[in-house]
Amino acid sequence: MRPSNSDWKKKRLNQLVSTAQALQGRILGAFGNDDELREIGRITLQFADLEDSISLICEVLLMRPELRGFHTPKAVLQQFFTMKVDLLNKLTIAIGVLRSIDSGALEKAIENAKQTGELRNTIIHGCLNKRGDGTVVFQNKENEFAAELGALRLLSGKILQANEKLTAAFVTFYGELMELEPSAVEVERPMLQFLNSRLKLLESTIKLLTSKAVAEECQKDLDATKKKVRSSQASAREAKKRLKKSAELRSSSDGA
Repeated sequence: MRPSNSDWKKKRLNQLVSTAQALQGRILGAFGNDDELREIGRITLQFADLEDSISLICEVLLMRPELRGFHTPKAVLQQFFTMKVDLLNKLTIAIGVLRSIDSGALEKAIENAKQTGELRNTIIHGCLNKRGDGTVVFQNKENEFAAELGALRLLSGKILQANEKLTAAFVTFYGELMELEPSAVEVERPMLQFLNSRLKLLESTIKLLTSKAVAEECQKDLDATKKKVRSSQASAREAKKRLKKSAELRSSSDGA
C-alpha cells in the first residue's frame, strides 16, 4: 500500500532532521579528537583480527571429512562477518553432534563475538547524533553507542577479550576432537600449535593493556594528588602572608 502524502512527508522530514543532527555532531566538534580517532583505529584493527580468527577456525573445521557437506561459494576470509559467524556456529554444532563433543563453551564464545561485532558496527557504520541532553552517540538502525573515549576503550578491550575467549574455547574443542577422531594429523597438529601460540599472544596483549590501563589510572591519581599538594602549599603561603601582615599591623598598633 502506497503511503499517504502526509506519511511520506513526515518520514522524509524525520530522516532529514536525523541526517542534519549527525552532521551537526561533527561540525560542533563534539567528537573526533586525536585520542578518540586513535581508539577507533584500534577497534578497527582488533576487529579485523577477530574476523580473521573466525575465518581460520572455519577453514580448519572445513578440513574435516565429516563436514564435506558444507559448501562455501568463496573463501571464508572473503565473506561478511555475519556469514562467518553463522557458518562457524553451524560447523561447531554439527561436529559436536557427530562426535558427541560438548560445544557449549565454543557456542557461547561465538555468540559473544557476534554481539561484539554488532557494537563495532554501530560505530563504524553508524551516524553521529546529538541528543536533546547534549549527549553525542553513534546510531545504527535501533542501536546506540556512546561517542566518548571511555566507552570506545571498553569496546576495544571487549573485542580483544572476545578473540581470546573464542580462540581458547576452540583450542579446547579442537584438541578433544583430535584425540577422539584424528583426521589429517600432519595438518591438525601444526594448526593446533599455531592456535595455542595465538592464544598466548592474545593473553599477553590483554595483560599488557590491563597493566597499561592500571598505570594510567595510577598516574592520574598521582597527578591529582600533586595538584592537591600544590593547592595546599599555595593556601599555606597565602595564610602565612595574611598572618605576617596581621602581625605587622598589630606591631604598628602597639607602637602607636
